[in-house]
Amino acid sequence: TLGPAATIYLTGKGYASASGPGAGTSTDTILNPGTVRAASHGGAGSSQVATAKTYGSIQAPVHLGSGGFYAGGGALKLRAGGIATLNGSIISDGLSWIRKGNGAGGSVWIVAAEFAGSGTIQAQGGGTNATGDLGGGGGRIALIATNGNSFGSLILRAFGGNGAGADGAGGTIYLQGTSPTSNRRTLTVNNNN
Repeated sequence: TLGPAATIYLTGKGYASASGPGAGTSTDTILNPGTVRAASHGGAGSSQVATAKTYGSIQAPVHLGSGGFYAGGGALKLRAGGIATLNGSIISDGLSWIRKGNGAGGSVWIVAAEFAGSGTIQAQGGGTNATGDLGGGGGRIALIATNGNSFGSLILRAFGGNGAGADGAGGTIYLQGTSPTSNRRTLTVNNNN
């Protein structure tokens, strides 16, 4: 159980600046125009040059978010023996700052019998929507229910970061349920636009 006042905070706990499989650059869009790239993970980071590659598993995400000017989001793998009741927040966003290519969202992978609660799970790319800002790519979220198809009323977000220069692309949200009559599998890519 994650209570309503509880937060697991993994923002900026991923790959450091300009590192990782989908690394961005550590340059400034105003001082170094045409050379800046935000980091990628589940979704591509926005870019003034060639876009960094996406990487990682949709169904079993364990990778850290890549770093742009600042670090990407961290990774959480959690296995619960019974029902996972989540009323708090799990946040694994990429870091952001103005006029930069921002970090990519991280990974959240939870396996439980079923899910309940109305908390938030988030792995968003960094972004400030300020002048020259490039949004980082969204991360990856996977929830696996081993004994049912309930995912409660959870709020799930893997949006790309907002950028005045360009938004990052949305990451992935994968839900898998199991029951005697049906096996639910849903993949969502949503960039909140």
